[in-house]
Amino acid sequence: MLKDASLDIADCTEPVVFQRCGSEEHYDIAAALKRHSKRQEQHQNFRLIPQQWCHWFLPIRELTAAPRAEDEILDTKGNRWIIRSVEETKATGTWKCIAYYYDVQFGPEESVDLLRRESAKTPAGTEESRWALLQSGIPAKFSGPVLKREPFAMGTQVSNPQPIEERYILIRSPLALEPDDRFRVPDGSLFQIQKIEYPSLQNGWIEILATNIV
Repeated sequence: MLKDASLDIADCTEPVVFQRCGSEEHYDIAAALKRHSKRQEQHQNFRLIPQQWCHWFLPIRELTAAPRAEDEILDTKGNRWIIRSVEETKATGTWKCIAYYYDVQFGPEESVDLLRRESAKTPAGTEESRWALLQSGIPAKFSGPVLKREPFAMGTQVSNPQPIEERYILIRSPLALEPDDRFRVPDGSLFQIQKIEYPSLQNGWIEILATNIV
């Protein structure tokens, strides 16, 4: 049996599918060993979106090359574990992969537009603020609402109020984001950034907390 003093929950094995990042290459692995860790504080750089962390041990003989960061492991519950780091354990003939999955359900990947506030002069020579399209077609995934609240209008009644929703967004933006930026989704809805967490991996998803604009 594999021993690791940092892990303190019973082992279990299960069939998984190993998927290469950015490729259709995948492998069916009959018995991957999974061990959970309670020491979530080791992963302080992934804090914005709730996550679960795990150690997977994949047989070296069942893969043609070593796993890499951002490769994925699909388990029997449908969870997609994203590999964070890998090391070879020669004594057991396995790749030890530290991996996580988002403890939040995300919809399918879609394209969004990035909008940024800019100042421009009117024909009269005065300054005005407007929203300009900075980048279109950015890959993104949206969670369902994680918090809903009714709009508040300083003691007045709002006609046909639309609930304000907070959502998590995963995005791969080629541009640096600013706290005031907005995203426009295909149906025309707008979302305002509230918090941003940049990944430590070069090709990782940027984690965002955003609210819809009503």
